[in-house]
Amino acid sequence: MKKFILICFMVLILTTITAFSIGSISSAKQYIAYEANFTIEIDGVERNFYHPIVSIDDKAYVALTDFASWTGRTATWLPEQNKIRVAERNNDMSNKLIIYTDEVTGHQGFKDSEGNIVIEAKDEYTNVYPFKEGLAMVCDARRINPSPRYGFINRKGDLVIPIKYGTANDFQNGVAAVRTPYPNEGFDYTNDCWTFIKKDGSLLFDKEFKWADSFSEGFACILTQGIPAPTSDDGNKRYSYIDLSGERATDLEFEKASRFKNGYANVILNGVEGYIDSQFNFYEGKR
Repeated sequence: MKKFILICFMVLILTTITAFSIGSISSAKQYIAYEANFTIEIDGVERNFYHPIVSIDDKAYVALTDFASWTGRTATWLPEQNKIRVAERNNDMSNKLIIYTDEVTGHQGFKDSEGNIVIEAKDEYTNVYPFKEGLAMVCDARRINPSPRYGFINRKGDLVIPIKYGTANDFQNGVAAVRTPYPNEGFDYTNDCWTFIKKDGSLLFDKEFKWADSFSEGFACILTQGIPAPTSDDGNKRYSYIDLSGERATDLEFEKASRFKNGYANVILNGVEGYIDSQFNFYEGKR
């Protein structure tokens, strides 16, 4: 059954950890992670999704990066101001493909800016996501047990990367972080296995991680200790960074870590909030 739910935005949820969480969930009394059908109204248009959400004390949460993907806008968490900045929609629609939902099948495809169908809604997958670097992530949400699978299509609609991953991030600089599917129904974070693929579907390197974020400025954040679930045991988690060869870029391990931007990344090291540079020198305080 489709549900209307109130979407509250958090940075520290599910597939990506891009910055520090908004507020604290450590005091939450009830935490449930599951995948659900729901509808979001964006700019007056209703769109259906089957996607992981987290319920904490009767409020529903999705990833900030997912919100940005759904709306076609850039959403940035500004920790020093304790707010989210959502950029205006790009009005240049000349080369933009727009997601549409087939009224009969409920599957999604793409139209151009004039409303012409460019990529038909197909039986192979149910949901599509905006194009990034020439590829669009697609999802077969009918596979509930085990969980849904993700792959990628090109702008011709050809499936160029098979629909086999449990989670996938968009491509950035030709690389995407992907997770192997959960073996059973629901979330089994204890068996998470992340790696990185190139646009031809081949592995960037032969290494796997408990959790991995997308590469940014040559580094990707990985989970080195703990379970990659947004639970109240965040204090037991530790993060570090790898380079494009898959090797650890630093021996430092952080309680919190974020993507690099303009040469720096926000972190918490030994309980101290600060930031690091690309040489992994730690500086206390805010930039």
